[in-house]
Amino acid sequence: MRQKSLPQRIAAWALVALIALTLLRVWDRMRSPPEPVVRDVIERPDLVKWDIPGCYALRVDPWEWTSVAADSMAPDPPSFLIPPTRVRLTPDSTDQWRRSRVTYRAVPMTGDHDPRVGDYMRWVARADTLWLIWSDGRAGGGIALRSVGDSLLGRARVFDRVLDLDGSSTAAAWRLDCLTLERRSAERRVRR
Repeated sequence: MRQKSLPQRIAAWALVALIALTLLRVWDRMRSPPEPVVRDVIERPDLVKWDIPGCYALRVDPWEWTSVAADSMAPDPPSFLIPPTRVRLTPDSTDQWRRSRVTYRAVPMTGDHDPRVGDYMRWVARADTLWLIWSDGRAGGGIALRSVGDSLLGRARVFDRVLDLDGSSTAAAWRLDCLTLERRSAERRVRR
């Protein structure tokens, strides 16, 4: 039997070492538990605890436009970008085809908004912020509100991709009685 040259022996030992390392890694992975797969879990807020559904009055201050097209526009934005002055937030999380969504329906009640806004308006609560959003893909807006006393204060933003409009403003909301549409008085609790 003919003896192998030194480079052939080194190559054979390197191949044996690679195979041994691969087998050790496979054995180590098989004996250790698999790592858990982390998926984004969307938690819906506890609507009873948050007491969010109901009627609200919205006030949005004059818009500050950041696009060049806004300079040539009349002072009033397109009606689809105007939020309603009163809105009812419902606990219904389905769309017009009864498909379940992670957002809830919001029904515009009064204001100079486009009637189509009612088809697209939704609300969601994330952390300590109430988001009121609407968009038809071309244009839309959103209002982010946080609780301050008995009111909700925050920012509003609207956009229109075709007209190249982008505006922002401050916003406020407060709770209304859905039957009388009057401001709901703060509930007083007995001190103990």
